[in-house]
Amino acid sequence: MKRLIIFGLLTVIALNISANVMGSDTEVPMTDVNEGHTNNGGHRSSAQIPTVYYNDNLLYVISPSYIEEAEIIIYDEYGSAIYSITTSLSATVNTFILPQSVTEGKYSIEIIYSGHDLVGYF
Repeated sequence: MKRLIIFGLLTVIALNISANVMGSDTEVPMTDVNEGHTNNGGHRSSAQIPTVYYNDNLLYVISPSYIEEAEIIIYDEYGSAIYSITTSLSATVNTFILPQSVTEGKYSIEIIYSGHDLVGYF
């Protein structure tokens, strides 16, 4: 019974965090270039892809599962990489602080991991 209560409490907390992120931020539709799958209502892959949100200079990546060695690259409007990090993504909300110069409407993001090459624009 204690395990069930703890599991329920953790589920509520995780949903609350996701709702807070999704409620105030702009979702960045991502397309898997290698497979043509999207996470924005288009054709869906059997393998789920991360969801990305952007707000001011914060980038949130919500991964459906643990992803080891994901490369995240932000490009400016001219195609120059202005931010790059290789990190593991946990199966929760992963937060990244972007440079202050990043403003909505001029940038693209690329997430590369395990044969996937996801691209989105914000």
